[in-house]
Amino acid sequence: MKIDDTIKKDVEYFLKDFEDRHSDIQIEYFIVKAQGHPFFQYRQCLREIKARWSTIKDNEKSFVELKKFLELAKDFSLSFIVDHLAFISRRHCLY
Repeated sequence: MKIDDTIKKDVEYFLKDFEDRHSDIQIEYFIVKAQGHPFFQYRQCLREIKARWSTIKDNEKSFVELKKFLELAKDFSLSFIVDHLAFISRRHCLY
């Protein structure tokens, strides 16, 4: 599906105001300090650290996998081109 240029421009216009993270105030007051007791605030910090660390590690794995898929795609595309050219040349030899 091709994205219409007008839609793409509209989306990009609105997304430039989008901040894909919590503000420091949100983190401190609505995520951590909302937990009440300091022990639970600490536990919430640990949960947030674990979640972000997992995301970083998953992204590293995804990047490694992406590189492998790109490498395979290049090999397959080159192999496909070579096979296709060989098929075309054999086909022309039959005539």
